[in-house]
Amino acid sequence: MEAFFYAHNVIGGRFSGGEPIIAKDPKWAYLYARDVIKGRWKEGEPTIAKNPEWAYRYARDIIKGRWKEVEPIIAKHSTYAYLYATDVLGRRWLKAEPTIRKSRFWNQYKKLFGINDEAI
Repeated sequence: MEAFFYAHNVIGGRFSGGEPIIAKDPKWAYLYARDVIKGRWKEGEPTIAKNPEWAYRYARDIIKGRWKEVEPIIAKHSTYAYLYATDVLGRRWLKAEPTIRKSRFWNQYKKLFGINDEAI
C-alpha cells in the first residue's frame, strides 16, 4: 500500500494524511504499528481486531501479551488459536481448545501442554 510505503520509506515516520487509509486494512495497519509507529496504534486496532491472523500477530509483536478483546475472534480459527496459546499465552487456552481439537495442531498442542486424552 502506497501510504504505508510513503510513511516507512520516504517520511521515515507517521503519515497522518495516510493513516485513515492504512487503518482500513488489517495487514497494513499491523505493519504500520510495527514498522512506523513501533508500538500500539489505537486507530488501527478495530480493523486489526477483526482478522484472526493480524490480531494474533499484533498481540504477539506489538502488545507483547494478551489482547482479551480479540480472543473470541482468534479462538474461532484453529491456526491462530494454536499460535496465540503457544506464543502469546504460553499455556493452555481452554476456550479455544474445541477449535484446536478439530485441527491438525491438536497433537502438537497436547504434547506441548501435557494433555492426556483420557483427562479431557
